[in-house]
Amino acid sequence: MLRALLVLSLLLVTATAQATIYRWVNAQGDVVFSDTPPPNGKAQKLELNHPLDTIQTPQQPLSPPPGLAPGNGNQRSAYRALTITSPANNQAIRANNGDITVSLNLMPALMPGDRIRLFMDGAQVYSGTSTQIPLHNVDRGSHTLYAAVEGRAGGIAIRSPGVTFSVLRHSVLFNPGQSPTNGATSNASGAANQAPRAPMMPRAPQFHAPN
Repeated sequence: MLRALLVLSLLLVTATAQATIYRWVNAQGDVVFSDTPPPNGKAQKLELNHPLDTIQTPQQPLSPPPGLAPGNGNQRSAYRALTITSPANNQAIRANNGDITVSLNLMPALMPGDRIRLFMDGAQVYSGTSTQIPLHNVDRGSHTLYAAVEGRAGGIAIRSPGVTFSVLRHSVLFNPGQSPTNGATSNASGAANQAPRAPMMPRAPQFHAPN
């Protein structure tokens, strides 16, 4: 009986367009339901007065991907590229006063409310909206740079690759015109020419008493 009820349920589900179901008992004594009559035509005809109604399941709105929630970093995909074009990677810059200019390439242009941040040796050295950033009194030696764009709602929208550069500055500890002999210059024979001495005062004549 349970099997027959299961078959009937399946037929009712698929009988949206049909309105007639046939019921009969087969040779094994099982009750059979079908939308077509048996070959011998001996079956009870069940008329469906109302076709089955279908219920539409409401669709759930898709959640935005992480990091693209409205009002929080929704412009992460807006920036395609951010690079440091000057100084170039591994470039040595002669700047005796330590003043250099960092140039950025941002595509597309900075959007309203966003800010550019520049970091040198891990510390922030600039925050603003310009892609031409002057740096003053940069120490001699090697340094690393990277830039980032901060969205108006917070969070980093894009970050540039890192760049390493060196600053060459004149040092007061090195004077090319000074020799290692504390200011004395060497002549052709290799001897050091000392500064001229002041003339010695003449000695008073000495008189010896007669014996």
